[in-house]
Amino acid sequence: MDLTDLRRWVRRGEDLHVEFKKKAKFPEKIAREAVAFANTKGGKIFVGVCDDGEIEGSKIADEEAFVLDKYFSQHCIPSLPLSFEIVPINSSRKVLVVHVRESKEKPHFLKTADGKK
Repeated sequence: MDLTDLRRWVRRGEDLHVEFKKKAKFPEKIAREAVAFANTKGGKIFVGVCDDGEIEGSKIADEEAFVLDKYFSQHCIPSLPLSFEIVPINSSRKVLVVHVRESKEKPHFLKTADGKK
C-alpha cells in the first residue's frame, strides 16, 4: 500500500471492515477489533489515523507494530490471521496498517488480564 492507496481507504471512512486508531496506546482495544474482524469477514486497522479521517501517522510505527504483535500473540486465542504494513506519509511519520483476514479457525477469543476470555 502506498500513500495514495492509504488516502483512498481513509476517504471511505470507518465501516464494518475498517477501523481508525490514533495510537496503539491501548493494545487491548486494537486486539478486540482484530478478533472481531477475524471472526467475521476480515478488515483493516489503521493506526495513526484519527476518527475524523485525519492522517497523523506516528514517529514510532515500527515499535507500535512490535508491541501489537507481542500483545496479539500472548492474548489472542487461537492466533490471528494477520499481517502488518507500514506506510510512510512523510519523512518522519508513518501509518501502521493491520491487515486481518477472515479466519478459518473461528471463533477467536481475547484473553484479558484477569485470565478470562
